[in-house]
Amino acid sequence: GTILQSGLVPIEPVIVSWEMSIRLCYQVLEPYIREMQKPENAGPQYWGGFEWLYSQIDPMTASRRLPKSSVRNHVRAAHR
Repeated sequence: GTILQSGLVPIEPVIVSWEMSIRLCYQVLEPYIREMQKPENAGPQYWGGFEWLYSQIDPMTASRRLPKSSVRNHVRAAHR
């Protein structure tokens, strides 16, 4: 996320290819990230690049009309 946020690498190919994985990873890691972002732990910048990357998915899928993935459908299919 940090590298993409810097503009050195285009974000669209990453979102198109990794949207589902980014969504699933963020969903799993969000409680941990929130805990680590507390001032007494690592602070508010902890995994800020990953949070930024996650925040770019919906605006990009809306503006570029990229297909929106369904995390729930993906998880259900994986468990069949």
